[in-house]
Amino acid sequence: DDMGQESTSLVMDDVNGRSSTNSEDISLKSERLLTIYDAITVGAKSFLHAEYRICVIFLVVFGGVVWVLVGSAGNCGSGQTSIRLTDPTSLEGSCWREGTFTAVSFMVGGLTSIFSGYLGMMIAVYTNARCTTAAQIGWTEAFNTAFRGGAVMG
Repeated sequence: DDMGQESTSLVMDDVNGRSSTNSEDISLKSERLLTIYDAITVGAKSFLHAEYRICVIFLVVFGGVVWVLVGSAGNCGSGQTSIRLTDPTSLEGSCWREGTFTAVSFMVGGLTSIFSGYLGMMIAVYTNARCTTAAQIGWTEAFNTAFRGGAVMG
């Protein structure tokens, strides 16, 4: 919780008129800001790593389920409409090709979502540090920085 107090003090010093133009003070604030930024970045990456491990397991398991269910449907040719799980040797009317395309599409969509989430989190963390710096200049700059950073992912 010390980091939260430090980041608040970086902004509040300017609000309360205690902001200094002393180069040592600016250097100390910049060093504190970088330390907080680094800690937040490590935390965000750790969170995403844990979350995405679960997401990849989900993608593999349900990609397999999609592949089996679509592939074994047996209604992709010769006018057959019954699901044939009992005779895996017969490929007549099977949908394994469609099942493969469907499962691959499912996984590509999931991986695209994972990439977008990672990108959004990194932009949010970076914007957080930029916002703190902009808040030392003024509230308008801080708001504009936050708004632009939030607009990236919606």
